[in-house]
Amino acid sequence: MSYKAICFDADGMIIKPGENFSDRLAKEKGIELTGMKPFFQGPFQKLKRGKGNLKDELELVMKDWGWEGTADELIVYWMSGDVVIKSLIEQLKKADVACYLTTNNEAVRGDYLRDGLGFGELFDHLFVSGKLGHAKPDKEYFELVWKHAQEDGATAKNDVLFCDDELEIIEEARAFG
Repeated sequence: MSYKAICFDADGMIIKPGENFSDRLAKEKGIELTGMKPFFQGPFQKLKRGKGNLKDELELVMKDWGWEGTADELIVYWMSGDVVIKSLIEQLKKADVACYLTTNNEAVRGDYLRDGLGFGELFDHLFVSGKLGHAKPDKEYFELVWKHAQEDGATAKNDVLFCDDELEIIEEARAFG
């Protein structure tokens, strides 16, 4: 089968962290990872749907995490551990396959992916949940992806391949078509 578009999850697929941000920070600051879980299970869930401000939320927890710098410095630290895999995307684009980055991240991380890592130029479109107001596996998220895939030549939903490292997201994408 020949695909018209392929969607790639950012973290865990295209971006292979040298070590997770939370693991790296916990090790360096000597804190327990359980102390970071409330942030990722609470405020971060809103941030990845475009509600709230990363810097404001980090300012509320960074002292508890042992961070002594500014929230802006913590954001740079957070985003600095990535090693990027680009060659596959470049090869697919040469074969006229539209390539999309799909990620459940908040808006600041989306800007970093677009500008800091150059994904705005590498991918045909970036679907950053924090900018869209919907996160994977929300049906609305898949509808936005499908709309762009149609603009890029897809005529049937199975013209689009959705790659992700979370089974729940893959199952919902499959249910969407």
